[in-house]
Amino acid sequence: MRVNYKSFTQDKIDELARILPREEDFPGLFVQMQKIAEENNFILDSLDIVPVDAQRNRERENPDNENNAQGEGNAQNSANGKSAIAEISGGRIKELNLSFSITGGNYEDFKKFLSDIEKNMRIFDIFDIRFGSVQEGPFFFNMRTYYLVF
Repeated sequence: MRVNYKSFTQDKIDELARILPREEDFPGLFVQMQKIAEENNFILDSLDIVPVDAQRNRERENPDNENNAQGEGNAQNSANGKSAIAEISGGRIKELNLSFSITGGNYEDFKKFLSDIEKNMRIFDIFDIRFGSVQEGPFFFNMRTYYLVF
């Protein structure tokens, strides 16, 4: 892989950096989510970005907290507390949890919003969606994205 990487053009390297950035890039994630929301007639009401390692440490320190992430996020943990992705990558791929809410739009806008997240160059895994009503929202999302540490 390293040999192949050295032969990549700058355009290919830039494309790979958009798929799996080399840093957390909180400002870039905010801009990206706000743009996707606006393009689909929504307003980004809130956005919380937490490194998964930090969240897991908080959960271990306070296991009874009802705000702990449940479901998919915990299912990926191995016995030593690392995610499967972290283990496979030797700890070089890190994870960020994004929790956000949007308001506005309608059902068709909501479907297009989901489609735009799916088509986004950066990898996003949605593991929780909640909403007040299909007509009015608000819509709450929990999803994960990744970055590469060199």
